[in-house]
Amino acid sequence: MTNERSLLLDALLALGIEDCFAQQLAGEPTFATTPTETWIAGLEAAAHLINREITTGNWAAFPSPWATICPILAINGVDPGTAILNAPLPYGIDLRVALAITVADVARGQTAKGNKQRPQTHTKKVPSSQASATKQSGALLRPIDENLVKAIQAVLARKTTAERNYKQAGEILLDWLVGKGEFIKTARNTRHYLYKPTHRLYSFDTAAWHLWLYLLTSVNPAAKAFKYFLNDCEIANAELGKEVDVVRVACWDDIQQTLRVSRYDGVVYRLDGMTIEEEANGNGPVIFDDAPFWTPYTPDYSANGSVLDWSIHEIPNWDSGRDECSLVYRAWWLATFFTELCPTRPILVMKGGKGSGKSMSLRILLRLLFGLGADVVGVPDRADSFIALTSNSHVVALDNMDDPAQDIRDKIASLSTGKIDQLRRLYTTNESVTVHYRCWLAVTSRSPDTLQRDDLVDRTIIVPVKRIEDADRTRESYFLTEVIKRRNQWWGDILLALNSVVREIRQNGIPQRSGLRMEDWASLGTVMARAVGQEGIWETSLNEVKARQAAFLLDSNVVVEAIEAWLTSSSYTPLYIQTRFLFEQSKAALFGVDRPDVDWPRSVKSFGRELAGIQRELQEHLMRSGITMRWRKQKGYEVYQFVK
Repeated sequence: MTNERSLLLDALLALGIEDCFAQQLAGEPTFATTPTETWIAGLEAAAHLINREITTGNWAAFPSPWATICPILAINGVDPGTAILNAPLPYGIDLRVALAITVADVARGQTAKGNKQRPQTHTKKVPSSQASATKQSGALLRPIDENLVKAIQAVLARKTTAERNYKQAGEILLDWLVGKGEFIKTARNTRHYLYKPTHRLYSFDTAAWHLWLYLLTSVNPAAKAFKYFLNDCEIANAELGKEVDVVRVACWDDIQQTLRVSRYDGVVYRLDGMTIEEEANGNGPVIFDDAPFWTPYTPDYSANGSVLDWSIHEIPNWDSGRDECSLVYRAWWLATFFTELCPTRPILVMKGGKGSGKSMSLRILLRLLFGLGADVVGVPDRADSFIALTSNSHVVALDNMDDPAQDIRDKIASLSTGKIDQLRRLYTTNESVTVHYRCWLAVTSRSPDTLQRDDLVDRTIIVPVKRIEDADRTRESYFLTEVIKRRNQWWGDILLALNSVVREIRQNGIPQRSGLRMEDWASLGTVMARAVGQEGIWETSLNEVKARQAAFLLDSNVVVEAIEAWLTSSSYTPLYIQTRFLFEQSKAALFGVDRPDVDWPRSVKSFGRELAGIQRELQEHLMRSGITMRWRKQKGYEVYQFVK
């Protein structure tokens, strides 16, 4: 079983509807009996259509269901999920959802391969009986401009020196590129090309750029001429490139106080607090880099906020304080559109046990935001994998983050504070690449103990969810079907909500203080709450956030347990004491003559460092037990006092 064919079965299993594969295919036996190679050829063609890499072809040559699906996906601006959901196919709704997920996963995989796999000229070998179907593979590589291809091929075929031919062919290519678009560079040394007929941005050193140049020139990426073309484009970018900020999804213009949101198809919505206007990508102060597998949308403003409320308030099975939790959840998701106003970005933690719908809640919002190609992902096992994932994403949802490696925790802290990383460019000795994080991070976890560091806890927004009762459980396929149906209305709700935030910022500004360490996000959340008349609930919500942070920081903390054990022992003294004395007395109170646990600090210095990180939280915790905790510097040492 190939990977692509297995994806369909995986989707069915994930939806809990694997039995429908046998039940619903009875009326379409060719679905299950079609040779694997031709079935995959159709699947990959559908994925290419989602990525907008092809637009025409002999779709009838493909087997079912692709002969029906591909012509619909080829329609400009069509939503893939809706297209498959409504296609004239003899399948039930569950299988249609699984098909849509499978195509989206393959499309996402095509763009994620990077430079590891570049386009080739050969096609897969299939049985002769299916040869007519695979002739379509040539159509997948149809040239963008046949006249340009003829001109380049004519020059390359001349009987002169190869270098001269490469130079002249490169000049023809550059003239065409300058005439059809413009080279773009950023202050962070990233290089791009904006193709104006489709307003699509191509980033250098990516598979999409290589594939596009291949379609443009019909010169194989393995050929020497292609390498010359790449170098020509690099030089042209250095000399002619226009310096512009390249962003994803949304961008806040602080000078004009307007918000721009990409539609993922070359159209950008400009929000000024009163109106929502369209403009072409590249006509504003920034250029949007849309991932190919992000699905364009058409905003439908008829829901009056009900679909946004459905995704935020109703879907998560909140453990307590539904209004407070959903308001915090809403503020986090809306803030992802205002990255420029949040240089420090909190980590959203969906905390709950198995069966609480953590992953599904995030998956639904990701697919409403980006389309069926988006999903939660596993926690990377290496720091470079984490960097690659987050540096190229707008929102990342890590599933089941219960025990990541230490260097992953460090990168999470860097991501939250907007830190810049310097990395060596691959295949070079000393050329560096600057990684500037704009990504927002959400995680699901049953017990997020690995975030239980004082430098991470203050940067988390913990929203608790509880297990869904069996009687209330609904198949995930139902929700994913609803995502397809409601996505345009959700986007209408989102744009209206964002515009109300823009209007509030213009009229009343952003408060300077919020009482939370993540001041940028919390202050913006105050604006969002004011825009919907829920400022009072927001203040309560922030207090709940701080309480959950403190409880999480102190939960199962061995230093806290030891100090509490000492405070209940006969050796307790209300005098100011040095850290060393507190270290020795609390250790003896908790462990006696036994060997301390591995979690116990190894030295007085590490004990003092950990205690310093939880001082205020411990002070508030002990206050609830009637104990006042104080600390001060005395002769260069930290001293503590505990008064009952």
